[in-house]
Amino acid sequence: MSAARETVFGGDELAILERYRVPRSASWTLSAPALLVVDVVESFVGPDVPVAQAQQECVTACGENAWRSIERIVPLLECFRARQLPVAFSTIGSLPAGPAGSGRPGRAPTSLRADVVAGPLAPAPGEFVFSKIKPSAFFGTPLMTWLTARRVDQVVIVGGATSGCVRATALDAYSYGLEVLLPEDGCFDRVQTSHVVTLADIDTKYGRVVQCSDVMERFEDRA
Repeated sequence: MSAARETVFGGDELAILERYRVPRSASWTLSAPALLVVDVVESFVGPDVPVAQAQQECVTACGENAWRSIERIVPLLECFRARQLPVAFSTIGSLPAGPAGSGRPGRAPTSLRADVVAGPLAPAPGEFVFSKIKPSAFFGTPLMTWLTARRVDQVVIVGGATSGCVRATALDAYSYGLEVLLPEDGCFDRVQTSHVVTLADIDTKYGRVVQCSDVMERFEDRA
């Protein structure tokens, strides 16, 4: 992981995490991977401005944090497409309104949509786009069936927010027996501390935190 975690965790905490960390080889390869692009939708991305400013247009927006990750995701996505490997995109749906007073309070109207993938990552024909209503991209969706049909054993997860839907998706992928690769520069959150803490937790227990460039280099090794 990047040195950013050293600004969040104390020395004793880093030592504790390292002792608890699941043993794994420093070397790794790509076997039968799929790319999961989690919730990189208009309403989670917003304009390319600081997060607090982006939230003035849409409270769920991650602003410039999302856009810096999108810049890293684009070439990674092209690597998967060039090799005709599975690519899936989750968008955000909703259930019908419940009884009065239940659920989250209403939010100000916005033209940014939760069911539309942000422009730079627009899905190509044949790529799997599905809606989810809970944090995990696996919960209540056909994602695992889709992955199984393609004999996928390894998922590269990018998108947002790191501490929410990306984390939930990574944990479910791990629980289903899939190897989890999480490019830290391909994930984003509204708050950097949440981003770093979540990545450290996943890297300790559930998956391997890497960089987008690391994944692309493994593709070159396979050529």
